[in-house]
Amino acid sequence: MVIVKINYKKRFMLHIKHIFIYPVKSLPGVAVESSEIDKKGLINDRNWMLVDPNGNFITQRKFPQMTHIVAELSQNKLGFNFHGQKIDINNEDFSIPGKATLWDDIVDVLQTTHQVNTFLSDILKTKCSLVKIHPSAKRSTTLNNGFVKLNDRQPLLIVNTNSLNAFNNHLANPITFSNFRPNIVYDGKTPFEEENWEHFNIGNLKMKGEGACKRCKMINIDQENGLANPLILKTLGEAQKGKSKGIPFGLLASPLNEGSIKINDIIEVL
Repeated sequence: MVIVKINYKKRFMLHIKHIFIYPVKSLPGVAVESSEIDKKGLINDRNWMLVDPNGNFITQRKFPQMTHIVAELSQNKLGFNFHGQKIDINNEDFSIPGKATLWDDIVDVLQTTHQVNTFLSDILKTKCSLVKIHPSAKRSTTLNNGFVKLNDRQPLLIVNTNSLNAFNNHLANPITFSNFRPNIVYDGKTPFEEENWEHFNIGNLKMKGEGACKRCKMINIDQENGLANPLILKTLGEAQKGKSKGIPFGLLASPLNEGSIKINDIIEVL
């Protein structure tokens, strides 16, 4: 009689369920079926951001109405749709070298005099302008050796559907993963398992886990209507109490090579 040993760990496959890019920092995410990826993250993810007249970046933390501005990508153009009002800008329109401040970093960017600046300023009722990260920019941050675009921290954020389900058990009104603004959403085996990943592969892509993402009040903002519920971060803090410093949810990660990902790809944790 031949005895066959079954590796039950291998039998349970982790599959990518959703992929999101955020072309403009702090605007709503765009769902995609697949994406190219390099050491700086998903192509077209956080290549642009809005800055005030002093060059400081602005986000939903101060302007929650940014949730109503939808960014649309098409070949060589970036478009914006605000309740049916639309405007497009070509990549070539970003040609003026400049600097912008993102947290403690001074970032090389490309500026524009395009009317998109007036369009966005009128929506937010504050003077702002759209900038694009310079192709050769390297952040001064030590995160990922500077290979980070306009993300707050690492190039990728990964969220487990089971982690969200476990957290929603603590809330009177469940939320969706959009509050956490992930790049990759996958179907997990157990809640919060992703926080301990150190190395994993997606196809030929090699990834390094950089630790759990410490959350801020940004997760309080409903990405559909821009309304904030301060109980979300408070409740997450209570649910995750004692785990580590900060309030963790999701995994920060860095790609170690170039490739592509698509929905239903298998994640292999090493």
